[in-house]
Amino acid sequence: MSEEKQLPTIEERRMSLAEREAQSADEKRFGLIQRKASALASSSVVPSAYQNNVANCMIAVEMAARTGSSEIAIMQNMNIIHGKPSFSSAFIIGALEQSKRFSVINYRMTGEQGNMNRGCIAYATSKETGEVLESPEVTMAMAKAEGWVDKSGSKWKTMPELMLRYRAAAFFGRLYAPDVMLGMHSADEVTDISASAPPSQPTSTATDINSDLGLDDTIAESEGLAGGDKLADAPDAPEVIEGELMPDIPPWDDDPEPEDDEPDAGLEL
Repeated sequence: MSEEKQLPTIEERRMSLAEREAQSADEKRFGLIQRKASALASSSVVPSAYQNNVANCMIAVEMAARTGSSEIAIMQNMNIIHGKPSFSSAFIIGALEQSKRFSVINYRMTGEQGNMNRGCIAYATSKETGEVLESPEVTMAMAKAEGWVDKSGSKWKTMPELMLRYRAAAFFGRLYAPDVMLGMHSADEVTDISASAPPSQPTSTATDINSDLGLDDTIAESEGLAGGDKLADAPDAPEVIEGELMPDIPPWDDDPEPEDDEPDAGLEL
């Protein structure tokens, strides 16, 4: 007797209906984003990185929706540096103030202008709590230690006062409004970090590792060679002359026919 099939409960039917509605809403939203991206990609006014590139335009439309900015503003201020997306510092400051969480961002300068102790602290008042929020202090000594000053074409040499304010504002946004910045760095941060990153070290080969561990002689002795002699110096190594053809080798017979053995003398046939 076959088992009776259980009918879904009311709660299960409601969940299934909610899932279908959510999927339908996602498909409609994706179609809307794709149509907007196609229209933007066909424009000659948008930056060259977005012209005839629907995929890049879709990313810009999505980020505009998350930050509450216009698509054109995102395209004008988002840069791809060393494969990493980043916003301009001026855009970050504007996005923080446009979020309406803080008052206008102000800057308190410390130290003496022109010296390594010169620094900047970005601060603003939280509109929710009335608390004055401050960024970590950014100093020229920090910029020097991080390698931002000495890199080629560094703006820290030509306009240090502006760079101190920009970097302090980026620290402020990352600390108090990470959802506004979406985890992204400012363009000058990405440039500084990429320029100061140490070069990658070459991968050690097996020969280098054996040499470091002192295993060259041990391996040679295990092969029957004296005192770490090179394998190439082995007396039995055949000499190979360039351009000389190797003699033909008969094909290997996987199943050779057994040869007739001669009978033993002590056995009678």
